[in-house]
Amino acid sequence: MIRFHFPGELYYNDFFSPKLYGTSFYFNSLGDFFLNAFALICFSAIVYNYSRKHASAFRRSVPAFVIIVAAIAALGFIFYSIHELVSDLVLNSKISFDTSITNLDENSFIAALIILLLYWSFYLLAASVILPSVKIFFPSISSLRFSSFRSGLSALIAISIYASFLIDAGLKKKRIENQQMFAQRLESRRDPLAEYLFGDLQKRMVRDTVIQRIASSEKDAGGILSRYLQQNYFTGYFTKFEASISVFNTDSNTSTESLNDFRERFKQGKQTSSDALALLPDESGKLKYLSLFTVPGLTTDPVIAIMLVARTTQMAEGFPELLVSNTVIRNNDEGAYSYARYSNGSLIYAGGNFPYAFHSTLFEKNAGGFSSLVFDDYEHIVYRPSTGSLVVVSRPAPVFFDTLSLFSYVLLFFLFIFLVVHFFYFLVKFRHGFQLSLKQRIRSSIISLVVISFVLIAAGTSVYIVRKYDADKNKTILSRLNAMWFAITDHFNAGNGLSQEQKNQWTSGLNDIVSNFNFDFNLYDENGNLFYSSQPKLFEKGILSDRINPEAFYEMRLYGKTQFVHTESIGTLNYASAYAPFTGNDGNIAGYLNLPYFEKQNELNKEISGFLSALINIYLLLLVASLLLALFITSRITKPLLLIQERLRQVKLGSRNEVIEWKRNDEIGQLVRQYNSMVEALAESAEKLTRSERESAWREMAQQVAHEIKNPLTPMKLSVQHLQRAWKDKSGNLEELFQRISQTLIEQIDTLSTIASAFSDFARMPKAKNEHLDLNEVLNSCINLFNDTPDVEIILNDDGQMHFVLADREQLTRAFSNIIKNAIQSIPHQRKGLITISISTDNEAHVISFADNGSGIPVALVPKIFTPSFTTKSSGMGLGLAIVKSTIDAAMGSIWFETKEGEGTVFYIALPKAASI
Repeated sequence: MIRFHFPGELYYNDFFSPKLYGTSFYFNSLGDFFLNAFALICFSAIVYNYSRKHASAFRRSVPAFVIIVAAIAALGFIFYSIHELVSDLVLNSKISFDTSITNLDENSFIAALIILLLYWSFYLLAASVILPSVKIFFPSISSLRFSSFRSGLSALIAISIYASFLIDAGLKKKRIENQQMFAQRLESRRDPLAEYLFGDLQKRMVRDTVIQRIASSEKDAGGILSRYLQQNYFTGYFTKFEASISVFNTDSNTSTESLNDFRERFKQGKQTSSDALALLPDESGKLKYLSLFTVPGLTTDPVIAIMLVARTTQMAEGFPELLVSNTVIRNNDEGAYSYARYSNGSLIYAGGNFPYAFHSTLFEKNAGGFSSLVFDDYEHIVYRPSTGSLVVVSRPAPVFFDTLSLFSYVLLFFLFIFLVVHFFYFLVKFRHGFQLSLKQRIRSSIISLVVISFVLIAAGTSVYIVRKYDADKNKTILSRLNAMWFAITDHFNAGNGLSQEQKNQWTSGLNDIVSNFNFDFNLYDENGNLFYSSQPKLFEKGILSDRINPEAFYEMRLYGKTQFVHTESIGTLNYASAYAPFTGNDGNIAGYLNLPYFEKQNELNKEISGFLSALINIYLLLLVASLLLALFITSRITKPLLLIQERLRQVKLGSRNEVIEWKRNDEIGQLVRQYNSMVEALAESAEKLTRSERESAWREMAQQVAHEIKNPLTPMKLSVQHLQRAWKDKSGNLEELFQRISQTLIEQIDTLSTIASAFSDFARMPKAKNEHLDLNEVLNSCINLFNDTPDVEIILNDDGQMHFVLADREQLTRAFSNIIKNAIQSIPHQRKGLITISISTDNEAHVISFADNGSGIPVALVPKIFTPSFTTKSSGMGLGLAIVKSTIDAAMGSIWFETKEGEGTVFYIALPKAASI
């Protein structure tokens, strides 16, 4: 884009031109800088996202350590580069970073956004390095998060502090550089504005017939011409000079110096932008100009010599800056400068608000070049271009309040961008709807209250300041208008109207009024045509129309208003303008007096900016206080709610649930009492339910025991009865029958004993004797028990490593054997059996899988597999898997299975890892 300027339409805009900023090929405009910063933030987000997802994959090794060290070094280089880029943006651009709100524009906010993007990119890149580093070198730390709101807010505050420090340092350096350049311009002993204005002034003087007539006369031409020029030409900006005027013609000479002397001095001077004006060297250091020009006379062509010497104390300029060409436009800060020039220790001239001493004692510490010092609340730049010459440029010293204001602006802007991004993030993430928690609602309400009150107070007070300023402005301008009106009507008689003859008669007197009052004003005749102006150049250049403002003319002419004040504009410059009519001898309106009011607009801006700066600083503290208050209040309010939530989460039927103690009789106290009542009612219900379940369980158990016992008792009874009949009948095979029946009885008694043992084991598991066991060893011992089973192959996938667990050897062996036995019994007779046992390990547990190729478990029976007394076999009591589950639970493990009917089942047992021994 930069190389080919694509799209081309953008590069015709100031945003993509070096007009605002440009230092290199890749940073040749503010727009290119923004695109580069945006590309960097996108790249950083991709890197951070990758690092966050794959941080767990990093392992401690020499290559990983080298990569981390290289990444940290790269981070240092990136931080240094960002630091230099931001400093360059502040120093080498026309973008305002001033703490005055009225001086900020859209480019200021774009530059601030660029700074935020750069440092947030560094934050993401730093997080991308820290995450794997912590995983490698500090694996015990698992709660490190960079994407949380709190982490982002902390990083934002840190970025704001550093960015404010960097901008403040850049502004200070820029202020010093501007003061030094201004001091060098003062040392050049030139006044570019005076030189520019004099060129136009000299052309007007050559065309002035009054000057031609005076210069051609023989009687005191110099004195008369001097008064005329002072009254008509050397007003406004030129009041800062003392003018000495000499006239030379063939008949008279009004100066003690000859014309040749003036011509020789003119040749020795430096040429200026005007051919008729030369800058004269002066040993005392004073600023001197000499002008030599010829005016066409009546009989001869007189030569006029004008010597302009700058006054010691400079007067206010008072000339509208909109008349100044681009060649003499000055730094915006120069309006706040005070300045002085010393020669051989004596004050030559001074200007501004600082009261300079007549001797340079306070500034004599500087041996040469530039130096700086601060005293009397001013920051002084001292420039000694040569021995005996000293230039001082001063400006009000910045105070801590200015730095605080800068930090407040930066933090608030960064925080605004941060919250806007989070807002849109939540809109996208929870686009189907979301609800704020109670904490979030309370905090949002408090912060919103502070922000809304700030906006309302700022807007209301700003409106009040503007209205008060307008009222004071109108009062001041009307006071000046009245003073000017009385001065004009007292000295001049408009007769029955203003005419060209009166203009020639009045001009000198009107110029005297301008000099005495130091006000600019215009006079219009009764038809609204320009009659006189203290600033005729405004009309000659076509900046203002030579017709009266139609709205003012309408109000005074039609409605007969004696005074009218409204706002007029020249381009983008708005100013107040007051009008008042004056009458002639016949009582009718003879003309209109107009008083433009250019001053104090900057004062209004400063007043509003100062107020908003103070308000922002105060509300920033209030915002911080409100955040802390919101955290405190939400913590106090939600703490009992969280306690109730935690207790509710811990409530278990059949266990002892603790009540909550709350002494206050408030809404939360009522909620606590309801909870306590619920806990008591739940305890009673649990006891009743437990009793009912116990009775039900005993009934069910009794039925199961009766059923299981009845099965062997029936054949036992039949066998005994058969033996009785044989004994009674004196059967011949009585002995054989006795042996057979005895064997049957013994087998059935063994069955009864087995049933009793099974129910006893299920009702009360033996206390586990935990020890460190190697799963491979336990599984091999179980497999050896079933190796002789026909048509069944049992395979153990042994990885050659030892897998230690903490469990009871006998109970674990019985559990494994039970699962293997069930797997064998599930295999159809016509199918060759295959049982595969495998061991895998994850972060916290060893997982043993038992996979068979049996008939599987029907879907309808899956939920009942671990239920006591449930079995899928024709024989058995259905307690095997229930006992297995109890054994695994006692070892802090878990058991589950996957099955596919007709293909087989896989049982999984997960047991916690134990340390190697």
